[in-house]
Amino acid sequence: MSWDSPRVITPEPSIGVTDPNNLDPSTNTAPETLRTGHILPEPAISSTGQLYVTWEGFDPGSNLDQAFITTSSDGGASWSAPAVVNSSNTTRSAYTPAITVASDGTVAVTYYQWDGATTSGAEPTMLYIQKSTSGGSSSTPPTFGARTAVSAEFNTIAAPGWWLLPR
Repeated sequence: MSWDSPRVITPEPSIGVTDPNNLDPSTNTAPETLRTGHILPEPAISSTGQLYVTWEGFDPGSNLDQAFITTSSDGGASWSAPAVVNSSNTTRSAYTPAITVASDGTVAVTYYQWDGATTSGAEPTMLYIQKSTSGGSSSTPPTFGARTAVSAEFNTIAAPGWWLLPR
């Protein structure tokens, strides 16, 4: 087995996720910057060899970071245009996406998103999943159904170990 040289699939601009209503613990000033997976693309491969990559990146349509996806059906030679997974829910950032592909080809992407406006001491957060049964191709990204909540709402700030995360 041999490997080709690395390829850039798409630029990964990200502005990060910030909360203007809470303080950054390292500076004690607003805005607080969340530690998200914005620099960590997440790959997956289907049983047929279709490649997928999801990541958190800047969406100029919402001026926020959102969960993106691209796919390749030709071994990575070409890729679909990046598409926003959570395209019907972009009023708040979607961050730290993860992806898996089931044996039947269903693509599932999870991501965190604030469920309401943040206030001092509170970041109401949900974990969502969106699924696609249209796997897409190198020219067309998968299309996703409605989001489904995977978790009950929780406060990111009060989550165990939140204050231990390096910023």
